[in-house]
Amino acid sequence: MPKLLIIAISLLALVAIEVAATRFLWRTPQQESWSGTLLGGPESAMAPRVSPDGGLMAFQAFVGEITQVAVMKPETGNWTVLTHNSERGYVNEIAWSPDGTRLYLDRVTGVPNGVFAIPVLGGEEHLLLEDAMAPQKLPDGSLLVLRLNTERKQQVFRFWPETGQLRPFPVEATGNVPQVRVFPDGREAVVQGNYLGTGQPPGQHIFLLDLASGGVRGF
Repeated sequence: MPKLLIIAISLLALVAIEVAATRFLWRTPQQESWSGTLLGGPESAMAPRVSPDGGLMAFQAFVGEITQVAVMKPETGNWTVLTHNSERGYVNEIAWSPDGTRLYLDRVTGVPNGVFAIPVLGGEEHLLLEDAMAPQKLPDGSLLVLRLNTERKQQVFRFWPETGQLRPFPVEATGNVPQVRVFPDGREAVVQGNYLGTGQPPGQHIFLLDLASGGVRGF
């Protein structure tokens, strides 16, 4: 085979490899698709929270002009309202107990305001902690909450519903709707806010809370 022909074939092979590699590396990714199913329920509903076993969903439903706590079985679409007291004000946040037997909720505009509990099977809601809001569950059954301290600031606390024990974190939560969020492993949480106490840098920060040690780190 002539030398020039061999060179030409080699060049064509290199070009083909380069074109194939370019198409593989730079190919347009397929667009992701999704689908959804309308579950039904009330005309106005928000803030869904799935139960620990995945079999139920709690959410806020408007009853009249007040948000109440409702639960639904997604498989069937059957739902019911659990809370009915319209004098205690709006529900702002909902959290499941780790065993899925009750729900925690907060009332932020009524009297008394605070964190309440209600059995998932129905019953009366009862006050657990006054002047508190935004309950977030932890794996051991305790809650992270925001509670007004003596200076009327929304301080972060860890709260054990069974004993009433409270452990403070030196952080004030801030924002239009102050919130604290727990990581999936239940070991840490984040919150936007300010340091409480003296000798700390001023201004708002994002705080990482170590839930085992009670330590706080700002960013």
